[in-house]
Amino acid sequence: MTNATIVQRIIEVINAYENGKTSASSIAESIEMHEPAMESIPREIRDKIHNLSVEIIEQDITPIEEKMLGIEPGKKALTELKTILS
Repeated sequence: MTNATIVQRIIEVINAYENGKTSASSIAESIEMHEPAMESIPREIRDKIHNLSVEIIEQDITPIEEKMLGIEPGKKALTELKTILS
């Protein structure tokens, strides 16, 4: 499987998350499953991808939490992950 194919599979999960069709943890699961097959990607980038997937879970809040606590959901990690994968 090529790196482009691997990235496309991860992006599909990210898109499903953004559309409310899956959970934030699905992104981390997808990266955990697909990242080992990537070729010629420096360890630093691989670690960053994993760390961002954990940050996405941390930044994911429910609409109830958003309303009750007045917290805006963070999208920084998601945006950065998409940029790296691009």
